[in-house]
Amino acid sequence: MSAESPTGAFEAYANQLIRAGFLMSRLRSGRSIDQKLRGMPVVLRELITSGGALSPGELANRMGVSDARVANILRALEERGLVTRTASAKDKRRVVVTITDAGRVAADKIRDEGVEMVADFLKELGEDDARDLVRVINRVAEVMEARKREGRQVHIAPPAQGE
Repeated sequence: MSAESPTGAFEAYANQLIRAGFLMSRLRSGRSIDQKLRGMPVVLRELITSGGALSPGELANRMGVSDARVANILRALEERGLVTRTASAKDKRRVVVTITDAGRVAADKIRDEGVEMVADFLKELGEDDARDLVRVINRVAEVMEARKREGRQVHIAPPAQGE
């Protein structure tokens, strides 16, 4: 390390990481992903990992999106026969969302396609860099989870209006 203070080194790392993130965000292909499917895979995965039925509100909370966004996604998934919405057996005023067998098949297909795409990318990095990337991302997730448990800021807050 140079004569910089440790704090200065971390600020330099932060600048490099922000710059790399900005450059990578400009490389996204955008329209190559079917815009109609955005959000649907996440809802399907949440329903599978929950081990049962969830309310639309629970889905919105888990995904960090609005109730309106979840309602739109659920409508599209229901039209495709991938989820069902029914009244709760305990409280008829409450709606419960469950994944169908077709939804499980679709979620598995989406996951498999994602694994293949990421594996191809990791192959280009090479085994050592791929292993390091996975290790560092797992460590980032651990730190973020610890911060969340402690009630500390997890994500970088957007600048306030006018900044």
